[in-house]
Amino acid sequence: MPVVHVDPIKREDLIQHLKTALSERRDSIEWLLERSVWGTAPTFGIARNLALLLSVGKRALVLDDDIIPQAIAPPLSSTDLRFGTANDRERFLCLAESLNLHAMPLPESPLAMMLSSLGQTLGTLIPRHLAGHGALRGFDGNS
Repeated sequence: MPVVHVDPIKREDLIQHLKTALSERRDSIEWLLERSVWGTAPTFGIARNLALLLSVGKRALVLDDDIIPQAIAPPLSSTDLRFGTANDRERFLCLAESLNLHAMPLPESPLAMMLSSLGQTLGTLIPRHLAGHGALRGFDGNS
């Protein structure tokens, strides 16, 4: 699988090309892709927007800089994983060692596990992996 790095010069060239080719959409392009229009405000979606734009028509796995590619069991979980339930509770762990107590060893790299699902539909993945919260470990990096 090819890995593509887009440096700031290529990024700026792409943005300038888009603003020239789609001048009527200049404001939208700046809002979606340029950090300068955001001032000191956080720009949480800009990198993802650029990655999505560059991956049109391709399968892509976008990794943010704050992901933990390791499955962590929920410390307070007493029920099976279900969609649409309001059983959220929080627990703050002060030390990394406390978090590591809940780490779930994986048979292979979490990244490899995520890549194995790339391009598959939810209809294919859910029956195969939704037996419980343990069955999903590693597929989203946070299970």
